[in-house]
Amino acid sequence: MNYSNPLTGRRRNKTILEAEKESNCFIPPTQEAISRPLVIDGCNIGRSASGYARTHVDCAGLVSVVRWLLMRKFDVTVFLPVVYNNINNYNSKNAELLTKLEQLGIVTFTPARSGRGLRKAFINYDDLYVVSYAARHGGTILSGDKFKDILNQSCYNDFHHVIRNRTVDVRFRPLTLDFVEYKSDKFYRHAPELFTYDHSANRCESLRQRLYALPHEPDYSIVKNLKQQVADEKRELLCAELETILLSLSYAAGKMFREVTELPCMDNGFHGLRIEDVAPKPFADAFYQKFRNREPKNEQNHEWVMEPVVEVIAQAKKTPEVIEDTFLTPTPLPLSNESTETVVAVKLPTDQSLGSLLQWFTMAEAANKNKK
Repeated sequence: MNYSNPLTGRRRNKTILEAEKESNCFIPPTQEAISRPLVIDGCNIGRSASGYARTHVDCAGLVSVVRWLLMRKFDVTVFLPVVYNNINNYNSKNAELLTKLEQLGIVTFTPARSGRGLRKAFINYDDLYVVSYAARHGGTILSGDKFKDILNQSCYNDFHHVIRNRTVDVRFRPLTLDFVEYKSDKFYRHAPELFTYDHSANRCESLRQRLYALPHEPDYSIVKNLKQQVADEKRELLCAELETILLSLSYAAGKMFREVTELPCMDNGFHGLRIEDVAPKPFADAFYQKFRNREPKNEQNHEWVMEPVVEVIAQAKKTPEVIEDTFLTPTPLPLSNESTETVVAVKLPTDQSLGSLLQWFTMAEAANKNKK
């Protein structure tokens, strides 16, 4: 069954352009360029795959990311502290998948132990495993970590070039469906995308420079030899095994992969979303309790505005009465302290991310408390 996200024409064109830019990042800059091995900081990327709060390491999200990269002819290695390979560890979700990933040679566990009684917890410095492996094999690091503690130590000078020039972050766009099949990709709750902190106009070229080795670079021969050791048939076999893992996960959840023609990302537009879709349940309950008699205001039909627009009364402290039909858009900026009644209207965040929207709601609630 096909599913099409109800986007407006302008939003759909923007989504197509973003997809084209993403595909361009995976095009080798020259014919001689070879894709570098990708070394994933499993703890960092796994937490990012769990959502905005980063409360735990989502092993199913790691499976989705690894398959997404293998489909693009990259060789992937994941380093993860062994304490996460425990179904009883509340910091790890879907930990039962890690044993299969280790058998496939994708995940390598770093030494660690959990605390028990008088025994202190111990986690070996897994960042050093990630950085040193990437330095020795000409790889690119996938992590949101800045590795500042390694950069500040002169004994790790050999790793500084890799950290500064071959580190790429992975951002996860939340999906409205748990299991999504988009073209040849299969995603679990989030759609990954590679990201660097360069200017948006230069981001695609920056990614290509970090992902591919060129003949004039000193580690080109190392990358070339490693690439020749892994046949395309092995990557296809790994993709098939990871697909089986994701399918078994969907069957266990009683859900099916939904085939889509466009990724149903929440940040493609907030129309039709409820507050509990983007905010914690306690905050949503408090919101509905406080604004139970609210009415939607849809005069300005901006495609990036969540419906209904929240109505908040901006009232001066000296005036005890509440004037009806007065509303403003919630804003993280402080309300005016003028002695007369004022209406403050501030635009919504322009990045349209769930994190910004959640912050927008939270700061509006704080503004209401300060008003009282």
